[in-house]
Amino acid sequence: MNHEKTPLERGYDALKAMVAEGTKVNMNSVSTRANFSHTNFRYAEFGDLKDAIEAAKKHQEATKLSNEVEVLKSQISDLTAKLKIARKQVKQLSDNKAQKPIELIIKLTEYYRLNDQLRSENIDLKNQLAHKLGVTEKVFSVNSDTGEIIGIFDR
Repeated sequence: MNHEKTPLERGYDALKAMVAEGTKVNMNSVSTRANFSHTNFRYAEFGDLKDAIEAAKKHQEATKLSNEVEVLKSQISDLTAKLKIARKQVKQLSDNKAQKPIELIIKLTEYYRLNDQLRSENIDLKNQLAHKLGVTEKVFSVNSDTGEIIGIFDR
């Protein structure tokens, strides 16, 4: 005996399968999966299936919202932990005595001196390369103590 399922039975089967898989449930998706027209939901015999679909749809939405709430709660706890760490770091920085402005000026001056020295060495190397290659270039006169450029001359 060949017992073919009715559209209503196929609809319930499709609904159960979709809920188990976690796919989005609505009347159109259930009717498409069950291979019958969505216009069948106008008939009274499909009323219970329609109600079951709506209940499953609401359950999925509630589950989705609760999952989103859990994700947001975990993000809040992570951010709170990071905020506590940042507050500790700020407190440690404020607890440490700030360097005196004169010390900062000394360090800054040292950095500028190093920068000038590196620029001077770079210019010297360019001049040496130009001399080896026989290329005429500008020659820079630099005070070796301060790193200050005194003049620019043609070779």
